[in-house]
Amino acid sequence: ELDFYINIPITIISYIFVKIFVVESKNEEHPPILDIKGIIIFTLGLGFLIFGIIEGPGWGWRNPFILACFALAIIFLLAFYFVERKTKVPLIQFSFFKNRRFTAAALTIFTGCFLFWATFFLMPLCLQHFRNESPWVSGLVLLSVGIPSTIISRFAGAAGDRIDKQKLIPSGLFLVLLFAISVLWIGDSVPLILICLGLVFFGAGQAIFWAPGTSLGISA
Repeated sequence: ELDFYINIPITIISYIFVKIFVVESKNEEHPPILDIKGIIIFTLGLGFLIFGIIEGPGWGWRNPFILACFALAIIFLLAFYFVERKTKVPLIQFSFFKNRRFTAAALTIFTGCFLFWATFFLMPLCLQHFRNESPWVSGLVLLSVGIPSTIISRFAGAAGDRIDKQKLIPSGLFLVLLFAISVLWIGDSVPLILICLGLVFFGAGQAIFWAPGTSLGISA
């Protein structure tokens, strides 16, 4: 548990550096309008959905309270869709998804986010509880994602301006796919170096498709 306290000084130092060096940018002519109604409805819908998924295995998927959570999630998320269609400045502009390039880019980034956070949540659990590795070793293994991702991201954005994004993005996703396949064989007898190699593919793939995918969505 003490390992989590390292976040406190890092957060404080980051806050100080941001306050000193980052200049806040504001649009004085057109101040932002928050979609408060949309935020509340979406938070309720997503909250009930996540709660039902988390507690479902323990309480039972047929538990009346779990079923009620899923029913409320559907109701709120459907209400969110119809409310957003009539809101002047919606939280999500659903009409954008009529553009196939935008939708493809959004799905790409969503996939990247989902796999990234799932990996950083599940991999330490696998290493520490299934393979009995220490938290220190677990953290070092996860550097196999961060280091290649940080290095390659530096060049991926510029590469996206010279290389066709529709060729660059699948290349990154292919590396992520190799990692996803390698996870199927992770066991207590697999050397850590092979796990790190799979994570290197994952970090490199994320870096390759992230910037071009974002740029493709915005340009669309």
